[in-house]
Amino acid sequence: MSTFRGPSLDDTVNDNNEDTDDGTNRATLSDAAQSTVHDIFTSLDKNHDGKLQVPEIKGALAELGLPRSRAYLHDIIKQYDADGDGSIDWQEFRRYVEKKEKIVQRTFSKLDVDNSGYIDADELTKALRKLWMSVSAEDSQHMIDMLDVNHDNRISIDEFRRFVYLLPESLMTPTNIVYALVDSSDWIQGVELRLCMTPPKQPFQRLIAGGVAGMVSRASVAPFERMRTMYMVRQADGRSLSMGGCAQKIYKEGGMSALFKGNFATMVKVAPQTAIQFAVYDTITDAMYSSLSRVEQASGIPQSRQLSKWQHLLAGCAAGAAATVVTYPLETLRTHMAVGGQSYRQCLSDVVKAHGHRGLYNGFLSGLMSSTVSNGLGFASYETGLSMFRQLNEGVTPGPAERGIIAGGAAVTVMAAIQPLEVCCRRMQVQGREGFPVKYNSVWHCAYQVVKEEGIASFWHGSMCSFMKVAPSIAAVRFVYELLVQEWGINGLRRYRANDTESQASDPPWA
Repeated sequence: MSTFRGPSLDDTVNDNNEDTDDGTNRATLSDAAQSTVHDIFTSLDKNHDGKLQVPEIKGALAELGLPRSRAYLHDIIKQYDADGDGSIDWQEFRRYVEKKEKIVQRTFSKLDVDNSGYIDADELTKALRKLWMSVSAEDSQHMIDMLDVNHDNRISIDEFRRFVYLLPESLMTPTNIVYALVDSSDWIQGVELRLCMTPPKQPFQRLIAGGVAGMVSRASVAPFERMRTMYMVRQADGRSLSMGGCAQKIYKEGGMSALFKGNFATMVKVAPQTAIQFAVYDTITDAMYSSLSRVEQASGIPQSRQLSKWQHLLAGCAAGAAATVVTYPLETLRTHMAVGGQSYRQCLSDVVKAHGHRGLYNGFLSGLMSSTVSNGLGFASYETGLSMFRQLNEGVTPGPAERGIIAGGAAVTVMAAIQPLEVCCRRMQVQGREGFPVKYNSVWHCAYQVVKEEGIASFWHGSMCSFMKVAPSIAAVRFVYELLVQEWGINGLRRYRANDTESQASDPPWA
């Protein structure tokens, strides 16, 4: 899968996937290269027992300014350790580096501007400027010094290999390797200024990942979405139906295809909505992390690398509000289609005829409040769930599947809290069309009338349908998004630096 390509050293986004697990297309190491790789393995194997153990790996990571957290060590060992014994033997090491040899050579050649077989500080500065990274000659020299084992003031491909072999597989693309090198050089000096630097193309990758994740998840739960909308709005005119009754009525109207009525509008709306939510949220949290780094640098006082729940809540609210402002008219059309519209064009015509163009924003305040609150609470509760997971699993960061489950659980809690706003939003959107007379003057009037006529419990009637739709939908969104983020190496080393609650000096449970 390709993505928008900003300034990059990569030939393709999928550099790290060009080699298959069975070894197809892997590079064949020459005898000299294999000898060099074996020398690297031997230099890492401090006790000479033929296996790389956790303490030995941590020592090498410390020398190269790379993270030593449980999450990082877990990912490094996992990519090498074929037999699952918690250590890396020579054959496991060789098999993995053979798979990645083409990437190592390609990245090195892009940095070796004069094709001399070595990288010096000037060449490194030129390569970094291609990535819109303004670094001084001193910065480049620090990177050279970090990898320069034989102290000849330049980097050979063998010295470069030692660094790359200790990166997680998700970062094995030329651009990500270079950003990791810059990050590690700062880190080993205790500067940490570029903790939050990510390649310029990554905001666009986040947009694409969010859009794809949203469309996949919503397509899978479209029938529940239509049942949920029908249930909410039918209560408004006294024609209340059970969830089963809603499903039966929808099916009688048009068979199985009727369960997906309005789904095209949902897909058109969800792709930008989810993309905007994730992109805005990640951008704001990036800025917050960057601010922490600047404060630490200016004051000399160590700052927490964890954002507070209130900061996550604020970022989530902003993400929800931004997405709603952009996509609300599509949400209005989707709701009209779900309750009986014949076509999107006809729904648009009916809304404009009845209310003018402002009709596309009927119930906007309720929708904005619902989206802002639900996104804020959703992101904050999701981050809380991640923290709990790390505490229960010795600091190991959850994978995409676990993150999806955590997000689904958080979504159920949030959905229960914002259900009244959802009901008001739906009823405000459809009033004025045939069968749904205008009854409400505002969101507050709608809420008051619902409580007065139907009781406060009516806000949660049919909530099981909502939960059946929302939990798997949000879980799928988060799973697909995190899978793409992991696959593309988005956030680089920052996700190991900023999100790990454990001290880098602590040992993982398998040590």
